[in-house]
Amino acid sequence: MPVEALFTSLSGGAELRARVLATLREVEALPAHTRIDVHIMTFAFTDAAVADLLRDIAAAREDLSVRVLADWGQGSPGSGRVLRRLVQAGLPNLSVRYKHDQPYVHDAGTGRIRWSYHASRGLLHHKTLEVLVDGVPTVLVCGSFNWTGAAARGYENLLVVQAGDDRAAMLLDAVQREFAALWSDGAASLSPAEAVAHHAAVLAEFQTRPDLSPADARGIGIGAGAVLPAGRPAEVAVTADVGAEIAFSSRSPGDTTAANGYAGENRIRRLDLRKPGGTVKSVPMTLTSLALDTIVAAAPGDRLLMAMYGLSARVPEYGALLDAARRGVRVSVLLDGTVGGPQVSRLAGAIAREHLPIRVRAGTRTMHQKYLLHPESATVLTGTANMSTDATRRHTEHRIRFRGDERLTEAFLADFETIWARLPSPFRAGSEDSSGPSDGALRGIDTAYHQA
Repeated sequence: MPVEALFTSLSGGAELRARVLATLREVEALPAHTRIDVHIMTFAFTDAAVADLLRDIAAAREDLSVRVLADWGQGSPGSGRVLRRLVQAGLPNLSVRYKHDQPYVHDAGTGRIRWSYHASRGLLHHKTLEVLVDGVPTVLVCGSFNWTGAAARGYENLLVVQAGDDRAAMLLDAVQREFAALWSDGAASLSPAEAVAHHAAVLAEFQTRPDLSPADARGIGIGAGAVLPAGRPAEVAVTADVGAEIAFSSRSPGDTTAANGYAGENRIRRLDLRKPGGTVKSVPMTLTSLALDTIVAAAPGDRLLMAMYGLSARVPEYGALLDAARRGVRVSVLLDGTVGGPQVSRLAGAIAREHLPIRVRAGTRTMHQKYLLHPESATVLTGTANMSTDATRRHTEHRIRFRGDERLTEAFLADFETIWARLPSPFRAGSEDSSGPSDGALRGIDTAYHQA
């Protein structure tokens, strides 16, 4: 079952946006069925053309239902205009809900509340579009690509997974379970009316107690939830080796930290994690365990290629990458030049001290991708999660690993090598990409493999 992969580095942001629109038009053209469901999870959604098409297909087909689950930031006052337009359309088969959150702090000077990333109980960071026909998942669109103009100008990817084999069935089923669990639980998501009431209740709490800790603000507590028609899950055992795995992280406001997904079925997934000494241990399937297993699988002389928006030295993956280099794995890392600047310098220091076979490049065009490649085993690890503590402990995320997929690996390898070539060494003034958007002079550090 081929997985279609598109990249802004190779075809531009307009092509990724066009693929999202094409998927929705394909839905509109489906023959009449008992039920067609479009389930969307979105972190950032400002594309008016996509929103208008969602509204139009919902208006044109009574047998089609569109449900959009968005991050809280898309529903708070002063933001999310595109989604508010969908709500205001008043269509009975077009529904919007927002991830339940309490991201506000009180500003004593103005008497108002303001959004704070650090106060947030966690972002809904998924970027998925899934289509179900008669309750059966048939296509999944996912990747790093948000439906925004800014995403079209950065380095992004978009994957399209079609139903057809056990691998696709497992992935589509797992994503649908996660959507259903988040959508239907009032502790996890709120209706538009509940979101307005929640914001007002939080403001009232702070006005009554200006010294209230953001962690203690409750708002409306739990919403009423939403009924979601039962789907028909794929008959794939969670332990079946189908050449693909998916791991989740999810946190609702009442949780102290993120769990391994919101759906109970996703939380029980297990992984046979390879250890550096060659042993294998059964562990929970998490964002971290899936990444560590991919890194440990690389043998001396192999390559590990990583393109990552956010990388923290505090996560186990960072140490595992250094350990891989110490045992002779050739590591190449692409980072965002702004967000990843400190890690570029940190890695450069490790390379110099230990003579490690690591190369690092970063530039000013936003590197928003989150993937790791092991070409020798044709393994691609991708998804929405940065390699950061916030991704694993706070946010609602996913990582997908495809194993033994030569075609998909070649596609990601082409993206990596294209971006790498646009960041020449030594760094010099000029555009990263003479054929596309430029965002100024290159800056940062470029390190070559250290020759011991």
